[in-house]
Amino acid sequence: MSVLENVFKTVPNEPSSPTSNTLFQMPRSHAKELAIAVARLPVASSNLLAQVSPTVFASDASKEKGAFCSCEVPEEVSKAIWLSGDFKGSRVVFAELAPDFPPRV
Repeated sequence: MSVLENVFKTVPNEPSSPTSNTLFQMPRSHAKELAIAVARLPVASSNLLAQVSPTVFASDASKEKGAFCSCEVPEEVSKAIWLSGDFKGSRVVFAELAPDFPPRV
């Protein structure tokens, strides 16, 4: 089963020149298939079996200046930060993600 099953059925299976500007009128269901395909693109280009990097990166951007930094952390801390990615753009308290890191001296 293809996500673009109906789209592939509609588009002619004949070669066209790169300079042709042929338009095809498609039903609304085809737009839904295209929207689903676009939503799945990040997963299609991701390696879901990849290991979590022990290097954590942080950036801050503003209209006047920006900053970037990185540090090495234990794998469990890196995973916790990765899983908190849905907090993007808002304040994240890292002490709640990994209360034992950094070790208190």
